[in-house]
Amino acid sequence: MKLGFSLLSLFMKNADEMLTIAVENGFDSVELLAEGPFRPDEMLGNKEVSEVFHSYDLDVYMHAVNVDINLAS
Repeated sequence: MKLGFSLLSLFMKNADEMLTIAVENGFDSVELLAEGPFRPDEMLGNKEVSEVFHSYDLDVYMHAVNVDINLAS
């Protein structure tokens, strides 16, 4: 069984710091909230950030956007 955690708790850190913390604490996977710099369209357009994620041996999962969602629409 793989153990992971949400990177939302570390949102004030950069991607490299977040992933280093995950590895140092024995996690196998992380969950990104698809907001701000971690939106899929932003990450695909930013090689620097995507290379950081590829440089770690972690499974990365994406949590759907939850800011600015109007459930009444």
